Amino acid sequence: SDTPTPVVESEDPATTGEETQVVGTEALGYVTIPANWVSFQDVDGATALQYSNGAGTIISLDTFSDEGLTEEQKAQITAETAAYSVWYNLEQNGVTDIVGAQVDLNGIDSYQVYGAYVSEDYGTASIIVCWIFADADGGMHYVSAEGPTDSITDAVGYVEDSYTLTP
Repeated sequence: SDTPTPVVESEDPATTGEETQVVGTEALGYVTIPANWVSFQDVDGATALQYSNGAGTIISLDTFSDEGLTEEQKAQITAETAAYSVWYNLEQNGVTDIVGAQVDLNGIDSYQVYGAYVSEDYGTASIIVCWIFADADGGMHYVSAEGPTDSITDAVGYVEDSYTLTP
């Protein structure tokens, strides 16, 4: 009875048999999420491609528009300045305890900005994690995962494990 029991990692869809779907576009990149997640449009997320599990967890894929900016202004936009902009927007929207870091997003150098908030829709303690990076052509990307504190790690894992710019 001293033999160790093998540990099965339930987070891995390959071992759980969980059905998945790949969502995204060439412009926004792609992420693999559970098949039962549905396309979703947040009131504030006008340009983002968003998917939700229906219980307050949302993954968003977007790009930063440089529409209306001069060439000089466009040249000043870096992943770092875009990350500061995300940080500022989170602050303006009531997100607290904001932390920034440089991370590897499935092989892509990116800035990560994350913080805590209380969901208006569910009244639950929630976390938003954002990744900001430039693609090879200089286009700025924004990916985020947000949801209840107790289940956000799953959504973050989907992004960290599967996000890619190529299908």
